[in-house]
Parts: sequence; C-alpha cells; structure tokens
Amino acid sequence: MHAASSGPRSHPIAPLDHGFKNRLRRTLRPVSKTMFDVLRVSFSVAATSCSAFLAFIFYYYDSFLEHPSRVVLFFQPADNRYLYLALIAGLVFAGITLIFQRQTVRSDGFDLLRDVCTCWTLTMFALLTLLFVLKIGDNYSRGLMSCWFVIGVVALLLARTLEQRISANLTDAGIAQRWVAIVGATPQADQLAERLAMADLRSQFRVVGIFDDRAEAADGDGGTVPIAGTIDDLIALHAREPLDTIVIALPGDDVEPISLIAARFRALTTDIVLGPDLAQLKLHAKPVKDLLGPLPVASLSNAPMRDWPSVAKWLEDRLIALAALIVTAPLFALIALLIKLDSDGPVFFRQRRLGFDNNEFLIFKFRTMYQHSGDPSGALATQRFDRRVTRIGRFLRRTSIDELPQLINVLLGDMSIVGPRPHPVAMRLDNQLIAERLHDYAARHRVKPGITGLAQVNGNRGEIDSREKAEQRIYFDLLYIENWSLWLDFEIVVRTIFQLPFDRSAY
Repeated sequence: MHAASSGPRSHPIAPLDHGFKNRLRRTLRPVSKTMFDVLRVSFSVAATSCSAFLAFIFYYYDSFLEHPSRVVLFFQPADNRYLYLALIAGLVFAGITLIFQRQTVRSDGFDLLRDVCTCWTLTMFALLTLLFVLKIGDNYSRGLMSCWFVIGVVALLLARTLEQRISANLTDAGIAQRWVAIVGATPQADQLAERLAMADLRSQFRVVGIFDDRAEAADGDGGTVPIAGTIDDLIALHAREPLDTIVIALPGDDVEPISLIAARFRALTTDIVLGPDLAQLKLHAKPVKDLLGPLPVASLSNAPMRDWPSVAKWLEDRLIALAALIVTAPLFALIALLIKLDSDGPVFFRQRRLGFDNNEFLIFKFRTMYQHSGDPSGALATQRFDRRVTRIGRFLRRTSIDELPQLINVLLGDMSIVGPRPHPVAMRLDNQLIAERLHDYAARHRVKPGITGLAQVNGNRGEIDSREKAEQRIYFDLLYIENWSLWLDFEIVVRTIFQLPFDRSAY
C-alpha cells in the first residue's frame, strides 16, 4: 500500500465499520432504495387511512355519541368506500412524493410542511378528478372530504417526520449510503471527493478512499487527498467490504490506461463510472444521472440486479427452492436409499466452488462417485465412461438429478435457481487455472451462480476440454447477466425441466 500524501487532508476518509452493523449494512444496502420506497408507501397509506378514519368520526361525531358501535361502519360495506379511497390516496401520495422527492432525505420545518401540503393537494385533486370521471362524486360527503383534507395534512406531516427520522438513522448507519472509491490521485479526484463530502451529498455518498498505482502519486505529488492504496488494494477492499461505485478520475489525455483499468474492474459487482472530466471519452460509456447525484458521470459497467430486481430475484429463488424441496422430498429419500445400497459412503458430496463476487462456497450434490475416488478440488474433470462414477451415479449425472441438493444452497443464499454454473476452484484449462486462462471468466461471478443457466439450455454441458467450449459458456453466461429478467428465468427453468433430463452431453 502506498504511503499517505504529506499534503493537507482536504476531507476525512470515512473508516470502515465492522461487526453486526456492517453485516446489516451489507445485507440491506443493495435494496436500500427499495426499502425506502416501501417505507414511504407504508407510512403514506397508514397516514391517509388513519386520517380518513378520524375525519369519519369527527364529521359524524354526534351520531357516534348516541351509537358508538357505528364506528365500525367505516369498515363495513355500507361505508367502506372511504376506506378504499383512503388506500388509493396513500398510494397516490406516495407516488407523487417519490417522483418529486428531494436529493436529500433530510428536510424539515417549512420545507417539509410545504412539500406535504403540495403533494397532499395534488393527491386530493387527483382523487376528486377520478370521482368526477367515474360519476360517483355524489356518494362522498363534501364536508367529510374537506375535514379529511385538514386532518390529512397533520397526519402526513407526522408520518413524513417519522419516516425521515428512520431514514436518517439508517443513512447514518451507512445502510442507505453509496460507498464510493476513486481511482486516480489527481486534482479532478480531489475536487470530486470534496464535492461528495459536502453537506447536501454527504448523506448519500461515503468516500472510502482514493487509489492509485502511479509512482508519482505514491510520492505524494498526485493531489492533496491522502492515497488509501493501489488498485490491487481497492480490489481486495471490495472483496471484504463491497463497494457501490468506483469512479475513474485519471487524466483524460491517454485513453488506453483508462481502458485497462476498467477491464480490471469488469468482474466486480459494482458500478464503474468515469468522473465528470472523463464522461465525454469514447469508451462505450453510457451517460447516467443518478449514480453520483447531480454530478455528470458516464457508466462503463453497472452492478446487475439492484433494488427491486434483487428483491424479485430473492423471492423467486426462495419460493421456487422451497416448493421444489417439498415436492421432491420423496425423491430425495429414494435416491439416498439407492446411493447407500449401491456403494459405501455419504449420500451427499460437497465441493468448494467459486460463487458470487469470486467468493468460495460449499456446493451440495448427490454423491455419484465411489467414496475414495471423488475429487474435492475439482482439478480432475469427469470424463465420459469415467470409472470413478458409480452405477446409480451414472444415471443421476446423465439426468442432472444429482444437482437437486443445490436447492439447499439456494435457501442458504449461496446460489440462485438460474445463473452461471459454479465451477470448482481448481478447475483447469490447458494446464492452467481457467480464471487465469480466460479474460472474461471472472465476470460470470457478478451474480450468484445457478442450478441451471442460459448456457446449459443452449447445449453447453459436459466436460470443458477446449478453449472454444469455455468461451461459448462464458458468452451465454454474460448474455444472461446483461439481459436478466424474471421472464428469462422462467423460460430457462421450463426449458431445463423438459430438455436437460434427455440431454446426453452430460456424463
């Protein structure tokens, strides 16, 4: 790691957290935007519903004094039209606030009151327009609606205050912040770090350091911000503390070094962007508006499946895996019995595989080889008519039933139902580790590995005994990552069920 610059520190480099708070941050940060959206919608619906109920009671106060039991009419078919309208109002109000929300989650006093009044007025105008278009306005009391408008302002103001207090606490804990690393000890990097450290952006971004390999930067001549390390240090840091954004802020007079550095980051599960001064370079970059707030940057690579897509993928994996385990439980018992009758040894075989973000995990499979013939490292690939494979194992491998225990890996969070197939850590190609042999290999690990994948349903199964076969699989794996959708996952699962059991390329 390079020595820190002797120049004055222009902004504090935020220390990294550890312990429970850090684990919580790592779990929630990928879905922080989704979490705040759900929080805002929930508080809005609760506030509009409660305010409508209070307006209902206030407007019919005399009637309720004589017959208190009439309070339940708000929830009964005769009068629950107000409840339905309140739920719609909450969703509309949340939608309007999400569209017009400010850059920072911290706003209070007059600004908060103005925002609530504006959004609530627009919401009521939208509701009245809807009632007019549907010709059902006469079913709603104008007096009650006016009362609801006033009470709604107070309820929504309280709800927004509580919501922002929770959001601010989560932000201070680092959960909602985007962790940013800057490459290049340059004046541009210094200015960028200064800008991200300003009060209006500090709640959204956290600069973890500036990294540079250049010798002149190591001597402290690259800028006034201390250097946190080299690019290798940055990659190692990301393995321990996953970053959200890496900003390349090198001088723009030489495109080739920038391209080489971007290629080194290709396998990382983070957004790679060019700094404001590099955004016009022709590096197949796409202009973006929200990765660094108001600062203009261009994206070289985006982290896949963030926010709502990651939530959808998580639900898909857990629901399918749980349902599949329940349905196949009798099959699990039968296969376990056959394996024990066929040869000595455990039912399951475990092997270290490379998974998400190049992290290793233990994969589960039905044991298909004789106990003392298996290769836990995966260095020795299985070949056709391999004598290490048992009789029942040959059938399990040919039909891909040996992969069923990986449903457990899905529930544990190590794998997905659909994704690039995980390879053994010691897998080799041409007497060299496959990760070192193929340039884009590690880019497969930007998503969780899958039980099945796009490559498998396109005929890429069996032994990888040539560079062409390996490159073909990588092509389909990267194609899947760049074009992921729930519909694509559904298509791959269906094709797997009807296609792979009859595929003779596996052995």
